[in-house]
Amino acid sequence: MQTVKKLIGLILLLPAILSCEKIFLDDSPENTPMATFEVCWKELDEHYAYFTMKNIHWDSLYHVYKALIYDQMEQYELWDVLHAMLCELHDGHVNLIDGERWSHWSECNGSPRYPEYFDFDLISYSYFKYTLKSSGPLLYGIIDSVGYIYYSSFTMDISDEEIDFVINLFKDMKGIIIDIRNNGGGDSENITRIQSRIVTKKTLVELIYYKTGTGHADFSAAQEVYVSPEGKLQFTGPVVVLTNRYCFSSANMFVSRMSVLPNVNIVGDTTGGGGGKPRFFDLPNGWAVRYSSNYALRPDGLNLENGVPPDFRVTLWPIDKRAGRDTLIEFALLWIYSQ
Repeated sequence: MQTVKKLIGLILLLPAILSCEKIFLDDSPENTPMATFEVCWKELDEHYAYFTMKNIHWDSLYHVYKALIYDQMEQYELWDVLHAMLCELHDGHVNLIDGERWSHWSECNGSPRYPEYFDFDLISYSYFKYTLKSSGPLLYGIIDSVGYIYYSSFTMDISDEEIDFVINLFKDMKGIIIDIRNNGGGDSENITRIQSRIVTKKTLVELIYYKTGTGHADFSAAQEVYVSPEGKLQFTGPVVVLTNRYCFSSANMFVSRMSVLPNVNIVGDTTGGGGGKPRFFDLPNGWAVRYSSNYALRPDGLNLENGVPPDFRVTLWPIDKRAGRDTLIEFALLWIYSQ
């Protein structure tokens, strides 16, 4: 009898269960070019961080690119349309991803090209005769009485022991040069690990604003970011950070945070930018879109998205390379010796 009652109950509930399932399925976007376009556009419309700052008319762009979508289009055609729409954001943190490929703003028409002002082989030979050593990902050496560190990517993690070893080695040096030219970014924890060996007191280095709603101007109040002294010792002498236009994302953030410190100067070119924390979102056809979900300011109000200008702009031309001179290093040495 109990079994019969349970069976009757299940039969009575079946329409409701099927109805709930239908509601759930209807809420899931179809895997069509138009649905993929709509979901991509809406996700960015509600959560992308830089529409207001960049004065981007996203509603107008919706109509421009929707007109290019049709349900019989091939996947490569859809990729080209979405990529072109994302290029309108002029943001290196905005990518379309299919599991193998990542679109990038550098591929877009109108994406600027800049000189690197960097030649690692020149540095390695002219200043160190190929004797640079390593402490984890940090390559280091000494030029007269100045310590030199080259850090090629923030994706390569630094341990406390590795940075402490180099700082201890350089503790009696006249100054330190930290070269991050062509550093594309990576883990921001590595920023703190280096900077905490340079600061002598708790220091405000950044203000971060998070999205709080779907409106283009819906952001939280500023969240303050501080760095405090850590590790076995701090280097308090003059420090120079060498930069170029190919310092992006966390490298861009590192330059901004270092520029706040009174004993640090930035030498080279304006960094490449990238100030928002990337967020990933899945699209109905299995692709994903990555985009900037917040924005950051230096404490003086400089927005990190468009890059951080140097204190001293110094270029490196072919004539300098032929002479075996890195003009950015030469300038850094002169500034350190003058302190």
